[in-house]
Amino acid sequence: MKDLSDKTTHRKWRKCLGCALSSESHTPHFHENKLNESGEDRIRKPLVLLVEDERVTQFIHKRMLLKLGCDVDIAASGKGTLEMLDTNDYDLIFLDIGLPDMWGVEIAQAIHQRLKSKAQTRIIVLTSHTEDGVKRECIAAGVETILHKPVDIDNLRHIIYT
Repeated sequence: MKDLSDKTTHRKWRKCLGCALSSESHTPHFHENKLNESGEDRIRKPLVLLVEDERVTQFIHKRMLLKLGCDVDIAASGKGTLEMLDTNDYDLIFLDIGLPDMWGVEIAQAIHQRLKSKAQTRIIVLTSHTEDGVKRECIAAGVETILHKPVDIDNLRHIIYT
């Protein structure tokens, strides 16, 4: 269980939960650069895999991603993540590195091995770890960027739509 005794961390989690529960929408969309039958650009929602084992954190981050207009699948383990990659082509994977069955760096490496022939899926780590060694391991494993929990919805929007 995460230590939420730090007042700053507690405030950040309250802000995330408030955002997740609000009715405000934040929904830009991906452009596929393909034309539909009427000759207009086809717009679709980003398909995101959220890899997180803690249910409260799953709930908060999933709600935030839905508010940003994403379609969201959840995996709670490394094994579940790799199984979901066999059936879906994700635009982004938000990956917690402290899972019960696999270290997130191992999962990131396995994702890159599986997706060699496909378009590159972006991997973004969500973590409470702040050690430089962890950051270096993640970057070496092909992670695009690292976001520290709790994640602000504006940071998520920036990652998804830029």
